[in-house]
Amino acid sequence: MSDGASSNRSEGGLDAATLRARLGLRPLPQAQPEAPQAAAPAAPSAPAGASDPVNYDDEVTPVPVDLVDTLQDGDVELDAPGGDRRIPMKPAVAAMLVIALVGVLLGQVLGESLGQREQKDAHQRIVAKKLSLLRDSTTQSGKPVLEAIAEMEIALSEAVVEIDALEASGGDPLKLEKVFEGLLPKMITYKREACFIDPDRVMDGMTVIYADDVMLEAARFAVRTRHLYDIISMAIDEATALAKIGRPAGAGQQTLYAERYERKLDNGKAVPAARGKWVKDTGKPDLVKLVEEGSRKSTMQWQMMVLTQDAKDPVQVATDRVVSVEMKPIYEKYGVTVRKHTVTRLGALVRQARAATKKLGWKALERKLEGWVTPE
Repeated sequence: MSDGASSNRSEGGLDAATLRARLGLRPLPQAQPEAPQAAAPAAPSAPAGASDPVNYDDEVTPVPVDLVDTLQDGDVELDAPGGDRRIPMKPAVAAMLVIALVGVLLGQVLGESLGQREQKDAHQRIVAKKLSLLRDSTTQSGKPVLEAIAEMEIALSEAVVEIDALEASGGDPLKLEKVFEGLLPKMITYKREACFIDPDRVMDGMTVIYADDVMLEAARFAVRTRHLYDIISMAIDEATALAKIGRPAGAGQQTLYAERYERKLDNGKAVPAARGKWVKDTGKPDLVKLVEEGSRKSTMQWQMMVLTQDAKDPVQVATDRVVSVEMKPIYEKYGVTVRKHTVTRLGALVRQARAATKKLGWKALERKLEGWVTPE
């Protein structure tokens, strides 16, 4: 068909009946005339007759519309069952952001929870290791340290009871020597066996997580066992030193050399006198012939070689100038004073050691450690 014919047909226009007849469709029923309405301004771009619906098989074909007019303020029209539904874009984006944020927060909470659980499991493993260390620690002879500490606590308690009873009755402090004679051998064994838990081993690899962490109490327990050991060692060392002072070594008799000299009085006169010097060593007595000068008279005298404390060379003196002194009364008097001081000091140290055992509290600590180790 030529362009001219198409142009003439478009200008004249085709009505709906003619078009349906050409397409071979049934004619539409006659509609009642409606009241005249104001003609709407025709869109310049719409072709003639485009606003009239065309019926194909008794169905109304929708009139084409401009999609630009349906998108307003960022809304989207979606066809959904039951009719048209308009979903706002801004609230939808906000909802998706909230959901994403909640997901991130939940992920963080879950990650922290898993991290804390892993941290707690690691802490339980450390607690179990330290609990085994405390229980399995042994002395030099292989005896459990906790058992040796318990036995020493009983011995110290019994000694403190007797010390308190004697002091309350005002008895002679030297009566406590029998108490200490039975206690000191046990303390000496305790020191020789090194009955304590090494704090360095307990604190090695320790991780403290909580302010009141039970691992801190385990470390304190080890330190206190070492403190108890130090107090007992100090008591033994002091008792040994005081015993040596109270019972001087050597013979019950000591030798003095009475050295003669002239002592001047306040009026200027000189009188014969003697002063004693401790003798370190003596020779054997021997009969010596003495000859007087001038008269050539001779006499016989017993003499011996003597080395005094402050001399470098020995001297030969008459045996009657070498004096033997009985030291037993002096030792006894001096020894009683030292012994009283010894039992007083030992009594104070035994009380201190007993107080140190009271601070250990192993049973309570063991229950706490077991509570951490036992799985939930």
